[in-house]
Amino acid sequence: LESMGATRAFLVWSVDGVPLAESEGPFRIIVTTDREKARCIYNVTRLDIVDMRHVVTPAGTGKTPV
Repeated sequence: LESMGATRAFLVWSVDGVPLAESEGPFRIIVTTDREKARCIYNVTRLDIVDMRHVVTPAGTGKTPV
């Protein structure tokens, strides 16, 4: 979506060739375009990709499902 801007996100499983520590892994999401550089998501075990161009709004709510 254009309203989200030019977001760059990475799914990371190692740093400098070394697997993430157990307290950070197995995966981590880092958004390099985030204004708060310290923010990221640790311990990612599942990632669902949704194409928001094809999400159907529930009838009568006027809201997009999350």
